[in-house]
Order: sequence, then C-alpha cells, then structure tokens
Amino acid sequence: MNTSQINVLVVFANPRGTSSLKLSTEDRVIRESIRLSRYRNDISLTIRHATTVHDLRRSLLDEDFQIVHISGHGTGSGLVLEDDAGGIYVPPQQALADLFQAYKSIQCVILNACYSISQGELMSLGIPFTIGMEGSISDEAAIEFSRGFYDAIGAKRGIDFAYNEGCRTVNLAAKKTQFVSKILKKGKTHGANVHSDSEIASLPPSGSVHFSEAKALVGLAIDLSGSMANSTRNDTGGQLSRLESFRQSLDNLLTEAKNRVDGSRAKEIQTSIDLFSYGFGLRTISVCDLFSLIKAGQNVITKEEIEEIKQRYIHASQKKYSGYEGLGDLARQYGFGGLVNQVSSTVQASAETEIRRKILLEVKSRLEKEIDNVGDTTLSIEEVTHLWKDSENAFENAEELIFGSTPMKEGLTEVSKRFERELAIRDKNTTPILFILSDGEPTDGNPLPVIESLKSLGVVVISCFVTDQNIANPRVLFGQAEPHWNQGASLMFEMSSTVEDDSTFAKFLLRKNWVVHPNSKLFVQANHSVILEEFIRVALSPFESSNDIEVLPRGL
Repeated sequence: MNTSQINVLVVFANPRGTSSLKLSTEDRVIRESIRLSRYRNDISLTIRHATTVHDLRRSLLDEDFQIVHISGHGTGSGLVLEDDAGGIYVPPQQALADLFQAYKSIQCVILNACYSISQGELMSLGIPFTIGMEGSISDEAAIEFSRGFYDAIGAKRGIDFAYNEGCRTVNLAAKKTQFVSKILKKGKTHGANVHSDSEIASLPPSGSVHFSEAKALVGLAIDLSGSMANSTRNDTGGQLSRLESFRQSLDNLLTEAKNRVDGSRAKEIQTSIDLFSYGFGLRTISVCDLFSLIKAGQNVITKEEIEEIKQRYIHASQKKYSGYEGLGDLARQYGFGGLVNQVSSTVQASAETEIRRKILLEVKSRLEKEIDNVGDTTLSIEEVTHLWKDSENAFENAEELIFGSTPMKEGLTEVSKRFERELAIRDKNTTPILFILSDGEPTDGNPLPVIESLKSLGVVVISCFVTDQNIANPRVLFGQAEPHWNQGASLMFEMSSTVEDDSTFAKFLLRKNWVVHPNSKLFVQANHSVILEEFIRVALSPFESSNDIEVLPRGL
C-alpha cells in the first residue's frame, strides 16, 4: 500500500457478559507499531473502544479510511459489538457487509475475531482485501498478528505482505497458540477444501452434536391457568394455544436433546440429565406432578370415556328440563317468544355447567387416586421424550381439569420441596435448573420468598412470561425491569437468576442473535411461539459440548 496517506480505523468491543479480552494490550501494540515505523507521519490512527454499530457507522461517515480493523469477539452468527447499554449485540452479517461495501475508500477490512471467516466472505464481495479468522483464536495470537501487520503497514508494504508478516509474527512469538486465518481478495471466497492438515486439526470437529459430561436436574413449573388456553402468535397461520405452543416447543427441545445424549454415548461421554415438571392452575387438583398427571391421564382419561360420561349426563339433563318444551310453544303463541328463548338459553347453559361439573367430580377422584399411585415422576431425557410425544392427547382429554386459577406460590413451594428431595439423594455436582412458564399474576400471594429458598439450593431460575402484547425487542435479556411492564412481568423478572459474565446461557442466546444487557436476568416476555421455543432451549444450553457453545471463546 503506497498511498501517501493511510487512515486506519480500529474498533474494539468487549461487552459485559463476554469473556475478558486483552484489548488494551492490542491497542498499545498497534499504537507502538505505528509510532516506531519509518512512515509514521503518513499514517493516521483512529481507535474506538466499547463500539456500537452507531459509533462504527458515524466513524465511517466522518473520514475516508483505507483500513478498518475490528477486534473483539466473534460468533457463528457474526461479529460482536455493544449496544447503547454496554450489552452484547450481534449485527446481521449482511447488513455489516453492506455498510463497509458502501465506502469505496476501504481497501482492507481486518476481522480479528473468532469465527469471522463467514463474515469475511460476505465483505470480500465488495472489499479488495478481507482478513478473517477460522475457529477460535487466542489473545496472544491476535495481538501478535496485529503487531506484525502494522509493522509492515508502517513500512509502506502492501496488504498481502502485511498479512503474511502478521502470520509470521504469530509463528515466531505465539507459536503454541491457536490461530488459523484467511486473506480473501475481492470476489473470492474459500471452500471447505482449502484447509491444510494443520489447519483442519485446529478447527472444531464437524458432526459432533452431543452434550458434555454433566449431571443435571431440570425442573419445569408450568402455568395451567385459564389464560393459557388463549391463542398465541405462530407461523402456522392457525390457532395455537399458549399451552400447546409450550408443549410443541418442549417436544422439539426433547427430540434434539435426545439426539445429543445419543451423540454423547457414542463418544463414551457420561451425560445424565433428568427432568421433572409441576403444573399449577388446575381446576380441581390445583398443583400436581405434570408427568404423573400425563401418565395417570393415559390410564383413566380417554376421549371415549369422557364422551360416554357426557352422554349419560346429557340424557339425564334432557329428562330434567323436558318440561320446558311445551311451555315454550304455548308462550310463543302469545308473543313471549323472545323471553322464552332467553330462558331456554339460560337453562341450556345451566345444564352444560352441571354436566361439566359432574364429569369433573367423577373423573377427579379416579385421577387423583391414579396420580397418588404413580407418585413422583422424574425421568431421563429419553424417557421424557417418549412420554411427551403422547402429551397432546393427554392435555386434550384433561381440558376440563386444567385452565383454572394461578396458584403460583403453591406450585413453586411444591417445586422447592421436590428439589430438596431430589438433590439430597443425588451427586453433589448435579446442576439444578428451573424453568418457569406463566402468563398471569399469582392468585395465592407473593412467591418471591419461595424463589429465594430455591436459589439458596443453588437452583438457576429461568422464567418466561407469555403475553399477547406487542414486544418491540423480544430477543433481549434486560438488566432491569422496564417501567411499562405489568405487575406479572415485573414479578417474574425479579424471580429469575442473573446471567453470569461469560455464561453459557448468554453464549447460546447470542448464537440466536439475542441482545444481552449488563447484569441481565434469565427472563423474557414471549409473544410468539418462535421466541418461546428459542428461550426454552436455554435450560439445557449449559450442557452442550464446548464445540457447540464456544461462540464467544477467549480468542479475539
């Protein structure tokens, strides 16, 4: 690069919730390389820290840059920048590529971040030179690459030479660290066959879909109150109740989880993930072990049986109210038809209510007895997968028994007792996680003291508030409750656990292009089945293999 003036823009981003990087060291190294160079007076360096997309965009508007250097974290979904609150934001890859390609002055883009080669391929379609990284890279390798690259730029060498000098410097000064990079020329991409044997050895293995070695106990606390029968937004175009949306989401998660467990066993990795579930808000039992209910329902509640009971009570009601028919005909002849029709509708509604109540009373006693016989039901991933496949019919047949009030406190109390019983007999290294799904405020008091007792047991609490309200940014983890949230949402936010820095929970959501604010809670408001399905998968994300979750490794 022999232009008289070279303008370099370097942007750093290390949002809270990601692993700490040595960005200050890289900053110092780049400044030092240019300061010590022969042509330092011909190089203008602009450095931005804690960079947001707006900082980047405005910097490009202010000055014509020949080199743009982004250093920080990278994911399979794109490069990591910061949002206005210092949280994690992964801009769409194509949008970022379009931004750079709009500036003809840019000769080279350096993506000194892990897994950035896919982003580089998009940029290379409009940028003369794009440098990206394969897989994860270490702090030391990224720093040494920058040192060698800018030493060469300061000597007025070309981009090709500067790239190779950066690689040579890594080999000389950081040889034992992980570093695989590519330089892409305009209009060029690379395929899977371009890796050398040494490069392939350093890349994450493909096809390794499995869990890491882990022992986990996952509890589910599911709201079965009346509002869960309401429909939720979905991509099917049809009506889908909130409960059915959850059932389908969990079904998909369990299927994927079973495949991961199978993958772990194929690799002789010991993975043990067990689940239990409580439903609260049933009309008659109030709170019960949901897996036990499904088992019991399969034995005592069938469509045929409910239909037979219904017909029996309908026949009895018809006899009871048959005397109204002749009276109605006589009254209509004298102009009282409207009044009689109203009375008849009331009678019909009363009859239906009575029939429903009698069915409940008849089935309830048998169901409760069967649930007692079943007892606590804690199942492995494989066992739950098979049981949950049949849950659709069980919920349909039990519809008259669920959709009651919202005894959340009582339900969580039972969950807390269950965790105490289970953890007392399990390995001390067992990881306990609770996923709570609800769409209403508790009708039995404040559940926060119960939640604190759960957290004292080491239970990580994940909560999802299902709503039909419009959510401007549904894929966001917040660090504090928003003032416009209703009381139920604010309560469930307080109930949830805080996301730790460099958490696998945050890494998983980043892979789905979520935004993670500082000190975020594991809470979301879901107004669409897609958001619910993405968020429920968080419950098992800590147990994914390192190859699957390492979307934000320590490399730059």
